[in-house]
Amino acid sequence: MTTKKPILEAVSGFYLTSDLAYMPTDMDTDAGYFIESEPVKVFDAFDRKALADALEGALSRPNTVIPTPQTAPKDLVIGPYIGISTQKELEQKTVYISVVRLDTGFRIESLRKASDGTADRQGSKAIDTVLPPETTYEQLAAAIIEHLKSRRDLPGSTVDFNQPKTAKGA
Repeated sequence: MTTKKPILEAVSGFYLTSDLAYMPTDMDTDAGYFIESEPVKVFDAFDRKALADALEGALSRPNTVIPTPQTAPKDLVIGPYIGISTQKELEQKTVYISVVRLDTGFRIESLRKASDGTADRQGSKAIDTVLPPETTYEQLAAAIIEHLKSRRDLPGSTVDFNQPKTAKGA
């Protein structure tokens, strides 16, 4: 029996700062990778309706395919929105939530933070879950909000990334 690989239907995600969420438009290049562009939707990620509306607007149709740029974009699309200019600053000041619509459902992913506050690409993910295809955008938003409520590394939280984990405190 062969397992069918899920088919990618749409990609989106948002950056959560201490007070707002920023969802750039994800464009699919004809080379097969995605780049972020304007417009950027700004909303409250803890407002279920606002999050559901943003997700539906981004995921209810396939991403627009554009010609592959000759050079990589130099500036971060959301940089001006949050006052940063480097990838390191972006990772330290935000948590990124990726949401992908597949023919088999919705996949939600987010990396944990490393000790320096950047995304930890080596460790386990903070969330990596798939919801069934019949999931509504309201249900998808509710699942993301529940995940966000459980995180201790959100921007504006008072987590010491350098604090050692102990048997009692872990």
